Amino acid sequence: KGKKVPEALFMAGASYEALRDLEIWSLHEYYYEMCIKKSPHSDLGLNCYNRYEEAIYSGYSGSGGIFIPEEVQAHLASLKELASVADKKP
Repeated sequence: KGKKVPEALFMAGASYEALRDLEIWSLHEYYYEMCIKKSPHSDLGLNCYNRYEEAIYSGYSGSGGIFIPEEVQAHLASLKELASVADKKP
């Protein structure tokens, strides 16, 4: 618990993303998703979402193009809404 948890989740996600070629599953996706949920509507949450979305697109791309199942697209949309930061007014 605490303010550092989302940052720690982001760092864990980035670490596992760097190790993905060693086939350590998709732990980076899990950490990014938890980061979004722990820091909704924040710059860090949005950063975690962007990394999560990139990982999903990468996982569903291949020689035939990109095909993301509807349920995964819906999950992405809900996380994007949760991560979105309200426009800052001057």
